[in-house]
Amino acid sequence: GLSAPLKPTGAAARVYFEAPREVAQRFTHLTIAYCDGWCPGYGWIFPGPGNRLNVGVGIFGTDGKRLRAFWDDFQTRFAPAAEIVSTSQRLTEFRGAPLRTGLIGAQLGRPGLLVLGDAASMTYPGTGEGIGIADIGAGHRHRTVAGQPVPPVLISCLQRLLDQQPAEARAV
Repeated sequence: GLSAPLKPTGAAARVYFEAPREVAQRFTHLTIAYCDGWCPGYGWIFPGPGNRLNVGVGIFGTDGKRLRAFWDDFQTRFAPAAEIVSTSQRLTEFRGAPLRTGLIGAQLGRPGLLVLGDAASMTYPGTGEGIGIADIGAGHRHRTVAGQPVPPVLISCLQRLLDQQPAEARAV
């Protein structure tokens, strides 16, 4: 394994809804909402198949204790979220997890182990999105397993990102 788990930089939680078709059709792209009163946080609406929507919130600098209150505020003050909540069938409970973002304290692996995605703090701080960067890394890992080297530009890019972090945030 690697050293001790990284301390979360924030927390995020979401609820899945099945929306009426006419509501779901208006959400064809990821919607991210910021508001002065929510900083350092954000809310999102992420469309999925079958009129399903992922609606949630993320907040930084907290262990998640304020997350429920933030969710309550977001779903009432942000009109698109309020409409989804009031017109849609709730499919899941409000569920969340800690966020580790921005490569802070990241360890990208050791001999025989490559760490990618959320496990390497590769989640984007501004949106909480991490699947994109994990997918890119996984594609490069697949090439390595298939006998093709990881492009040096990826390694140098990740190293530059790590080098830009404050010394106390870098992995030892």
